[in-house]
Amino acid sequence: MENGGTVNGHNGHSGLENGGAHAVHYFVGIEGGASHSQGVLLNEDAVILAKCRGCTTNQWVVGLDKACKTIADMVKELRQTANLPVDVPITSLGLCMSGADDEKKNQEWVTLLDEKFALARSYIIENDTLGSLATARSDLAGIVLISGTGSNCILRNPNGEVIHAGGWGHMLGDEGSGYWIAHYAIKTYFDHEDRVKISKYDLSLLSRLIVDYFGVEKRSELLKFFYSPFDKCFIAKFCEHLAEAATAGDPFCRKVFHEAGYVLANHIMAVLPDATQELKRQPGGIPIICVGSVFNSWELLKHGFMSRFDDNIPEMTFFKLCGASAIGAAFLGAKSAGHIIPIDHLRPTQRFFNIGTVQ
Repeated sequence: MENGGTVNGHNGHSGLENGGAHAVHYFVGIEGGASHSQGVLLNEDAVILAKCRGCTTNQWVVGLDKACKTIADMVKELRQTANLPVDVPITSLGLCMSGADDEKKNQEWVTLLDEKFALARSYIIENDTLGSLATARSDLAGIVLISGTGSNCILRNPNGEVIHAGGWGHMLGDEGSGYWIAHYAIKTYFDHEDRVKISKYDLSLLSRLIVDYFGVEKRSELLKFFYSPFDKCFIAKFCEHLAEAATAGDPFCRKVFHEAGYVLANHIMAVLPDATQELKRQPGGIPIICVGSVFNSWELLKHGFMSRFDDNIPEMTFFKLCGASAIGAAFLGAKSAGHIIPIDHLRPTQRFFNIGTVQ
């Protein structure tokens, strides 16, 4: 499977007639994550007219048909909330989706959306990482590191070049994510109990956490959560309980987050060699946009994260994205349709860390 995934400039369904010279334009952005999706409807002045939430729209998890139906339902809800009549066209639909990494598959996605639902005049599909970058940075340049239910990372240079690392799902990736953290802890428990690999840590607290969260009495009852029916999001949320235990001082749980920090930093190390000098020389160095609930446990991740870097790395400034990536998706959709909407007032980021040396 090749990276990429941009599908733009696609003309909408012929049933959507062009408006007059002074027609008001409307732009929808949808960010589709592994656990849920967010949608936003903006006008040409970047005023938020409506927001909504939906379930996962990852095509590799639910299939294209269900993903398209969820998107259509979200657009319908946005219209209803904003009191936008069905005969008023949406200028563009920007989709920044988890799992949108295959250009051919994304083209199928656009075709199905347009032929079956005729949602907009034009469409663009990108990976969810680019939606986060578009929300946070007006220049669309920097690194995005996602760690929520799953994990992913991209570097986008000022010249538009994009380098990917991770984002391959729980079977082939997701290192450092909520799911990975939960799986790491539970697998350690299984290996310890089987005496395949005895842990040097006291796992009694972990054992109680597993029993309480999953509502089981013996290990074999855990199999249903990992096989059929498999619920990645439910397993990933176990990470929250591990974070509480780590914050309270449990040595094993602190070790898990140390390892998570290290493998998250691996993503940055993978793309860093491709960062241009122009990007490195920005004020504060390379901006790193951190997205996802796992970063709420930064103090637990920090030591392992920092241990991955040496003294020769370029300066990097880390920001948490406090707003919805759907805004960036709407911006990208509008841009692909020939409109630049002023979203600077919708770019909430919080600077929380700086490392490296000025180059």
